Amino acid sequence: MGTSYSISFHGCCRAETKTCGYDLTKLVDIFPLGLGCVDSSPFLEGGSPAACGEAAGGQGGAAGEGSTGGGAAGESATGGVSGGQ
Repeated sequence: MGTSYSISFHGCCRAETKTCGYDLTKLVDIFPLGLGCVDSSPFLEGGSPAACGEAAGGQGGAAGEGSTGGGAAGESATGGVSGGQ
């Protein structure tokens, strides 16, 4: 029956690979390590780090189409803008 202690690290974005890493500048925000933003893949049990920075975002979806009928102000058009905006 031992006592377990969990250590967590702040996340960071690795500029050279545009993937998420762990900031190991300081351990527990107190002890200086000076390692900077390190690769997180050895800690992910076979998983891959998420993308970050400029490579992280996908393209936004297309805007919905407005109503083609002559709806009155205040009526909603399905999938579009309401009230003739």
